[in-house]
Amino acid sequence: MCIDNDELKTALGHIEHDHKRMKILDRLYQSYCEMHEIIISTSEENIEKYLVYTTDCFNEYRGAISTVPINDKYFHSALTNFKKAYEELADRALIKNTSHEEYIEKMAEYSITSDMILYSMENDSNKIMLISIFSSVLAVVLILIYFYMVKIILIR
Repeated sequence: MCIDNDELKTALGHIEHDHKRMKILDRLYQSYCEMHEIIISTSEENIEKYLVYTTDCFNEYRGAISTVPINDKYFHSALTNFKKAYEELADRALIKNTSHEEYIEKMAEYSITSDMILYSMENDSNKIMLISIFSSVLAVVLILIYFYMVKIILIR
C-alpha cells in the first residue's frame, strides 16, 4: 500500500474538523439570509419567524465561539465577521421598525469572546499603518543625518 492508514486517518481528521467549521458558518449565513429576506419583505406576518432565525443564529454562534481555540485566528475571524454582519442586519431591522426589537437577539450582550485574542482585518490595517509611519519617520531621520554629515564635510 502506498499510503499509511494512520497518516490517511490523520489527514481526514483535519478535513473533517474543517468541514464541521464550514458547516457551522454555512448554517449561520443561511439563517442570516433568511433574516435578510424577512427584513426586506414588507409583510409583518413573517417577523415572528425572525425570532426563530435570530435565536438559531445566537445559539449556533455562541456554541461555535465558545469552542474555538485561541490560536485558530481564521475561524475566529470568520465568526467575528459574521457577528458584524449580523449586527448590521439587526440595526437595519430596528431602523425599519423599532417594534422589531423584541424579535432580535443581541450577540454583543452574550458574546463569549472577551477572553479570546481577537483577530481581524482591522488589526492588520493598524499594523500596516504603523509600519508606514515608522518607515516615513526613519526615512526623514536618515535624510537629516545625511544632510548633517554633508554639512560637516563641506565646513572642513
